[in-house]
Amino acid sequence: RGTAYGIRMTKEIGFDSIDIFADPLDIDIRERVLIRTECDKYALPIVSVACVAVGLIDFNPSVQRFHLSRCKSYLDFAFELGAKNVL
Repeated sequence: RGTAYGIRMTKEIGFDSIDIFADPLDIDIRERVLIRTECDKYALPIVSVACVAVGLIDFNPSVQRFHLSRCKSYLDFAFELGAKNVL
């Protein structure tokens, strides 16, 4: 099932907010707009965007740089969605 279904079901089962687990490096603008639109439609404020960036502590500087850039993308994505924080 798709994103819209998941957001709708989140509301239907009783949640009053939502956390988003989507990689801003993998989704396109249509998916970003869909997330925001559906959350607004069901009055589900986006509290958090979940980010996995374990490479921040890697010994290789190139891996650290990539994950730092990845985290910045997540911060921009969280701002775009109106999220309160990045996990």
